[in-house]
Amino acid sequence: MKIQNKFLLAIFLISLCVSPLFAREFSFGPGRFLNRPCEPHLVCPIYDIAIITGNTLEFKWWHARIGIDRYEFNLYKGSQMYSDNLILHKILPFTQSSLEVDANKFENGQVYTWSLLQASDSGLKSERSFITFKVIKK
Repeated sequence: MKIQNKFLLAIFLISLCVSPLFAREFSFGPGRFLNRPCEPHLVCPIYDIAIITGNTLEFKWWHARIGIDRYEFNLYKGSQMYSDNLILHKILPFTQSSLEVDANKFENGQVYTWSLLQASDSGLKSERSFITFKVIKK
C-alpha cells in the first residue's frame, strides 16, 4: 500500500510539472519559480476610432512593473493579428512607454489593431494586450 501511494504521488507531481496550465504560468528558474509578467495596460488609442490630425499617431501604455526587460509592439492592418497583416513590429526598451508611428502608415477609414506584450529579463512573456480601431484622418 505504501508503494502504491508513493507511486500515485509521483505520478501526480509529474503531471503537475508538465501540465499546460503549470507550464504557462511558471518557469523553472535558478532554484525558484518565476511568475510570468502580466499583460501591459494600454492607454491610447483605446477607443473604436483614432483621429489623426498631424504627421503621427502616438501609442501609449503604462510603465511595467520591476523585472520587465522589453516590450514587443505590433501593428496590424485589419482586425486579425496574422503575420500577413503585420505592418510594423518593434522591440522597445522597458523604459519606453509610447511610440509615434508615421501617419503615412495609415489609410483613412481603415481598421487597424495594435498589440503589446511585456517580456521579463528572464525571457518570460506576458499575454498580449490589443485594441482594434478605425482611423479617421483630418
